[in-house]
Amino acid sequence: MNLVGMSVGNGELSSKYLFNSIPFLLYNRAMYGVDTMEFLESCCPNKSEPLQDCDLSKYVTFDSHGGAEPIDNTKCSQLLPEIAGYIIWELAEIQDVYNMYEDCYMNREYVFGSRFMQKYRRNRILPKMKAQGVKGFVDQLVSDRFVTS
Repeated sequence: MNLVGMSVGNGELSSKYLFNSIPFLLYNRAMYGVDTMEFLESCCPNKSEPLQDCDLSKYVTFDSHGGAEPIDNTKCSQLLPEIAGYIIWELAEIQDVYNMYEDCYMNREYVFGSRFMQKYRRNRILPKMKAQGVKGFVDQLVSDRFVTS
């Protein structure tokens, strides 16, 4: 048998492509809502291109571990690491990214709707969103989702 090519099992080939795909993964799993996606659209200079084709990674720089850091003080640069970077790594500590709906899967006390996650949203994500002028919704702190409509 002659196999030519490359086989990757659950690998990361590019921090850039992973960063650009995370908001869509979380949106499709109902963890982000329309407001978040509209904010992401505002970060794309070419309004005629689909959001999926927009390179959101241009607002960040990646460290040697693939972590995203803002490159300047613009709203997009400051919030994108939270929306498309930190949250996926924070969730990975408490939840299987591929099985997000089953709270008990990893048998951790810090499940997505737990007090720990509510505290995390209240102390880390919401202040940054408010400081940048991104609107949430009335019951933002009691929701099981970060930004929804």
